[in-house]
Amino acid sequence: MHHSRYVWTSLAVSLANLFWQGWFDGVVFNIYKQHRVGTLASVLALMLAIAAYQQPNRRRSLALVALMIAILEVLAHVMLVPL
Repeated sequence: MHHSRYVWTSLAVSLANLFWQGWFDGVVFNIYKQHRVGTLASVLALMLAIAAYQQPNRRRSLALVALMIAILEVLAHVMLVPL
């Protein structure tokens, strides 16, 4: 059994989102657009992780890790709304 391609895509989107939030935190031109992009990326990562977990005949260990990371990112974007 192999890992799903959705798992790798979800992890890539999550890492890109973390990079986006960490790198452009000091050089923000419009904080609301940056927050919106991060929120959409975290929701996309969550959807991909759920899709990876639901695929039959695939390993689910990495899918659970991707799901946990995506849930934490979504919660962080919901709770850390820019002022």
